[in-house]
Amino acid sequence: MSMPRPTDFQIPREHLVQFLDDGPDRMGRRQFAGYWIDHDGVRGQVWHTDPITWTTRTEREGGTVRILEETR
Repeated sequence: MSMPRPTDFQIPREHLVQFLDDGPDRMGRRQFAGYWIDHDGVRGQVWHTDPITWTTRTEREGGTVRILEETR
């Protein structure tokens, strides 16, 4: 996936997730790209962690998470 455009985000503080792997490992971790908007525009980072934990932390900090369609 290419970097999302600001217009791809539907609501303020939304984070977009695109999975990059074929499924979780034995510890429930997934590799995914997380995207968000800040004062510099769209930002992104690749993560290798449990997506439930990542989503919970993002929501606790006031954000929302939307999973983009998997391409694999």
